[in-house]
Amino acid sequence: MLSVLVACEVSGIWSAAFHAAGFDVNSMATFMEKLQRSVRFAEGTAPSYLRTHPITYQRIAEAQSRAQGKPYRQVADTLDFHLVRALLKSYTGTPKEAIAYFDEAIAERKFNNEIAAHYGLVASLLRATDFKRAKVELATLEKMSPPDPMIDAIAAHVYLDSGDVAAAIARFEAALARYPNKMQLIYDYPDALIAGNRTRDAVRFIEGQLVRYPNDGRMHRAAAKAYASLGNRMQQHRHQGELYAWQGNLPGAVAQLDMAMKAGDGDFYQASVVETRLRALRKELQEQQEQQDRTAMSKGG
Repeated sequence: MLSVLVACEVSGIWSAAFHAAGFDVNSMATFMEKLQRSVRFAEGTAPSYLRTHPITYQRIAEAQSRAQGKPYRQVADTLDFHLVRALLKSYTGTPKEAIAYFDEAIAERKFNNEIAAHYGLVASLLRATDFKRAKVELATLEKMSPPDPMIDAIAAHVYLDSGDVAAAIARFEAALARYPNKMQLIYDYPDALIAGNRTRDAVRFIEGQLVRYPNDGRMHRAAAKAYASLGNRMQQHRHQGELYAWQGNLPGAVAQLDMAMKAGDGDFYQASVVETRLRALRKELQEQQEQQDRTAMSKGG
């Protein structure tokens, strides 16, 4: 019963938040109805008071009650929503099939958003490595689109993947000046720098981002790649270890940091950082293993 009351309170909070944000509060009940239909054969037959969470129809009723009297709101999808959907569609089927889909959609004007349809076509052409046509379609896309970081990112990739690295770097740098917090650009820019034989610039950029996002696994992966290109084994293994730790692979993380300690090509400060982190990860791994042993013993007993 307590779980039902908690769910009702949470439902009320979400309904109020949806309404305050300008969204249609009726959509919560609609979502739950669709969820119920999708899992109707998986739900057990235990009574609601024995369940950890209230059964779906109780949530639907509560959401409908909370939304009662609230006016319907038609919320327009954002451009980025349409772009993401088009990007996902560009990976459906073969590259040739994806290109044909967007070509037909544009020719017959069968799309929800014209900019997204052209974006999907560029993404499909990029996947098919048809760089010549991708550049033509990119020009068309940029003429009709307002400034957007996703379009800047795919433009940079068109140039990067086609071998025009200098143009790609320029596009990434211009985009990052406008959107310094866009993670897609932050993740991809170092690859362009490395491709342009500017690995030390890539390292400086990555290290700057790691100050902002110290626990970002993808940034540690980029750092490991960049340091490997420079032949800096201590830093390579250190960041590879941080990537494994981020992924939850503590044995792999400890092994990588142990390799970093043995590399011997870092300065005193770098070695101290690695040693401190290795000590902390070993302790965490030991505690994890002890917890697993206790769990195994309790099950065996």
